[in-house]
Amino acid sequence: MAWDTLASSHPVLVVALDARMVVRWASPAMQARIPDIVDRPIANLIHPDDLGDITTLVATLGEVADQLVSDGISGMGDGLIQTRLLSPTGVMHVEARGAWNRDNGSLHLVVHIRDITRSQRAVDVLGHISNGARLAEVLPAIGGSIVDNSSIGGSAFFSYGITPHAELLWTSSVEPTPTMFPMENAGLAARIAEVASTGMTSAPVEPTWFDGDSVWAWAWAMKDNSRPLGAIIIWGVDSNVIPAVADYWVSLPRRLGELALVRHRDSWDLYRHTTTDDLTGLMSRQAFLGRLSASVTQSPALLAIDLGDFKAVTDEHGHAVGETLLKLAGMRISAMVRAGDIVARLGGDRFSILAADMSEDEAEALAERLLSSLGQPFSVGDIAVTVKTSIGMSVPAADSELRGNDSPLLAQADQALSSARAAGAGQYIVVR
Repeated sequence: MAWDTLASSHPVLVVALDARMVVRWASPAMQARIPDIVDRPIANLIHPDDLGDITTLVATLGEVADQLVSDGISGMGDGLIQTRLLSPTGVMHVEARGAWNRDNGSLHLVVHIRDITRSQRAVDVLGHISNGARLAEVLPAIGGSIVDNSSIGGSAFFSYGITPHAELLWTSSVEPTPTMFPMENAGLAARIAEVASTGMTSAPVEPTWFDGDSVWAWAWAMKDNSRPLGAIIIWGVDSNVIPAVADYWVSLPRRLGELALVRHRDSWDLYRHTTTDDLTGLMSRQAFLGRLSASVTQSPALLAIDLGDFKAVTDEHGHAVGETLLKLAGMRISAMVRAGDIVARLGGDRFSILAADMSEDEAEALAERLLSSLGQPFSVGDIAVTVKTSIGMSVPAADSELRGNDSPLLAQADQALSSARAAGAGQYIVVR
């Protein structure tokens, strides 16, 4: 056909359909995407979910094409259509624009196609990010768009700056080798930190960290303004790529990764703000009450702790000393509990511990340790501060209705704390 000369020299996606909507010709670039496209009905190439509207449209055009072209209206069908084509490598999102032509007496619908898969994926990922999707859902979609490029052997996302250390978030490798993890490879961790925390846009990294067959690897920083968020790395086995080409491959995924990490960081900051006491770093009152209401344990114990004489300390030494005292008290309490026990600051000088599967004897032993630890002087600068602690405990008996329902425990622990304060500081009382 006459189109061969033009199409063979340009990477354009073009197909020619006959009046029965069968592909009779495809440009070399199109055949590279779908090798067996010629002599196939176009309906066999369209995604099943898109078939209805598309096939109706092209069939209607086919029925009236001869008359339209005879009437000089060959431009009919110039409207832009978006659909999905099935290719050996997956679904292609495309925009198509067609016009009827007569070639050697035969009618053909010549369709120019633009692959918008990349941009459509970006739109989908943006939607997931805006809807609060987790990184575990978003990063595979972003990374998958990178490794669709046959020149790229693999990709990986690392965080840096959100958590205290570089952390592998996702990799395209099915079974990544241990050296891929930055905590096990000081050199890679240092390179990620350097890229993510400096002004570098991209930088080469040692490819043997990823695949023994790789001959090139590049890293890009992901940032929120100047604040480092992480790094994205790609590697491959083809000949070395130049920076401009590598930047093009990663430009859109890197921006999407930055948006995902910003959302993740903001969510994490919000979570810490709403669940953590700003002063002590312990669980906040709001989060603790929510955990208490939702928790169901077989053998719960709840301890309410009050630092006696705290107001006198702040009156004598000032609020700065009082705040330091609360931080130190929180640290001592946390050092006394088991892994998994929840420690919270409920406000002022009130602390609480929720312990699951703890017997009364174990709870009493914990209270004694706490009274001993908190009874020791606190060193705040050059000031030695002593407080007299009281503890109230709710430890339901085996046949109590509170078993398996932690919500009423706090009220009982508060009653026990009031009784302990009335009996004299430095004591604990148990309510069963």
